Parts: sequence; C-alpha cells; structure tokens
Amino acid sequence: MQTISRGDTGAYTEIVQLGLRRSGFLTTPPDGIFGPRTEAALLRFQTAFGLPPTGAADTAAMEKLERFIKGYYTRTVQPGDTLWNIAVNYGISLSALLTANPEIDPLKLLPGQKLTVPYAYAVVPDNISYSHALIMMLIDGLHARYPFLSVRSMGKSTMNKDLPLLTAGNGNKELFISAGIHANEWLNIPVTLTFLEEYLFAASTDRMIAGTDAAALFADTTLYLAPCLNPDGLDLVTGALKTGPAFDRALRIAGDYPSVPFPQGWKANAEGVDLNLQFPA
Repeated sequence: MQTISRGDTGAYTEIVQLGLRRSGFLTTPPDGIFGPRTEAALLRFQTAFGLPPTGAADTAAMEKLERFIKGYYTRTVQPGDTLWNIAVNYGISLSALLTANPEIDPLKLLPGQKLTVPYAYAVVPDNISYSHALIMMLIDGLHARYPFLSVRSMGKSTMNKDLPLLTAGNGNKELFISAGIHANEWLNIPVTLTFLEEYLFAASTDRMIAGTDAAALFADTTLYLAPCLNPDGLDLVTGALKTGPAFDRALRIAGDYPSVPFPQGWKANAEGVDLNLQFPA
C-alpha cells in the first residue's frame, strides 16, 4: 500500500479506518474518505505508539495498524506470564490462545517465547469495501488464529497479484468454493470468508454449524476456498486501483460501453476479460 493521507478516498482509506476503529482511535465506521476526523484519529494513534505524528498512514503507521486489521498480536513471553493471565488481559478465551499456539506447552511457558494473541473481535469485517491488500491481511489473520488452515497460492492475476487458495479439513469428501469472479459482485468475498471464519471457530471449539457437528464435518470433508479469482477487477471497482497503465487500459475499454458506469459497473479483469464467461459449462 502507498501512503494514505488527508484527501484520499477509496478502499485503502477504508483499511486505515478499519485499523483505527479496531484499535479504539476512531469511533465512526469506515466511509472511505480521509478527512479531518480520520486524520485526528491517526495523529492520536501515532502519538500513542511513539510514531512521528505525520497524520498520514505511512509505512511505520501501517506496520502498527496491521495487527489490528489482521486481528492478532505477537507477544514475547515475560517472566511470570501464564496463558491464563494473558487471555484475561486481552479479553479472550484460553481456548482461543491455545488454538493459535498449538506448539506451546501451557505448563512450560518460557520467557522469550513468541505467542500469537488473537484480539477479541472477528477477523473478517462486514462494513468495509474489499481489496486484494485487505484480503491478504485477513487471510494472514485467519491463519494466525487457526494454524490448521492451509494457505497456498493458485497462481497470479494479470497484474501479478497472488490468487490464494485456503484449505480446511481432512476428509475424503471435497468441496471447492470460488468467489470474487465478477469484479462488481465482490460482496461474495466477505460472505465466504465470514463463513470460513465461523466454520474454523466452530471446528476448533466443538460447536455446531448449521445444525452439524463442525469437528466431525472437518474430519469428514476437505473444503477448498478461493476467496478472490479477480483481484484486479476488484481493486478497480472499489477504488484501490485508480492510476497507472492497467487503470488507463480499463478506462479505454470502458469507453466502448458508455451505458455501463465505470468503474462501479466493471465486471472483467484488468485486461477486459469477463472471467465468468470463461467456464466451459
């Protein structure tokens, strides 16, 4: 991500606002407009974390904000720490802490060890425009909370953006879910990621999901989820991609279809190819 500052708008601004809201420095929902309220919240955040108070979301600020966006914090164990005390201090369950740190022996916690500490809120937001950058942060956050989630790449988009594939489960029955195909139908990305988060939580805590034992389902099936097949088109639609050769090319293509608003109505990838028309079915 580039530096985001006052006057900027779009999906990247919403990512900054999400981090500020989750960290307690912004009280209003993300709206994608970097105005005086967002700038003031960022200044308070930078001061609290010992950063230069620039009022801009530069590299240093984003490094601190990302832990709130991803929903976890890496903590170094201090003398006297116990998993129970850490869980209480962060307002989370002991189960959540143990799930995120399967290699840790709770009876042999040693100073200097690194712990993944999830925050109390869900990772996947439902009140923000999505972008490829946000998706990758959320996947990192889900994998940190649930290390048994497999994360790998299926390949690259036309703009060389990673196409992640998430795998959950150990069974012989297999299900593949793909999302984010049509650029302007990106709402299915948070829907599928929210389902995945709820499924992982239920499977790790012996709960039910949709009336089914989630742990038994996890043992019996393997779920493959490709949360975004068209990150280039997604970034065009939500304002993460506003300049550059790819944007200019898409703008030229859109000029041949004046009845379709650009970029809100864009369906294709950055090359103008409608991926939904490429399936031989």
